[in-house]
Amino acid sequence: RLTVPLGLRTPPGASLTVGGQEVVWEEGTAVVFDDTYPHKVQHRGILPRFVLVAWMCHPCDLSWRWKQTTLWQATNPMPGHCGKGGGGYGDPPVPNYGDAF
Repeated sequence: RLTVPLGLRTPPGASLTVGGQEVVWEEGTAVVFDDTYPHKVQHRGILPRFVLVAWMCHPCDLSWRWKQTTLWQATNPMPGHCGKGGGGYGDPPVPNYGDAF
């Protein structure tokens, strides 16, 4: 799935690292990332951080796409950058992903 955190209050010291790339939180800015990649949030500051998070299906997630109607699939072909697609949230590429849920 895709994760979209929107920084509402982002004091100094708050950052997000996805797949080894660090992004510093900015107020009013959203970041979109595939949460099957290793990721972490660090908050080195002392003031509270407020983030609004939304989750959505990844366009390359075959397990989700297969659940849609034939008409939907015909009018929404797999994006070219997806290749053959992926197994989806039920079979993420990161071992033990989601075990804490």
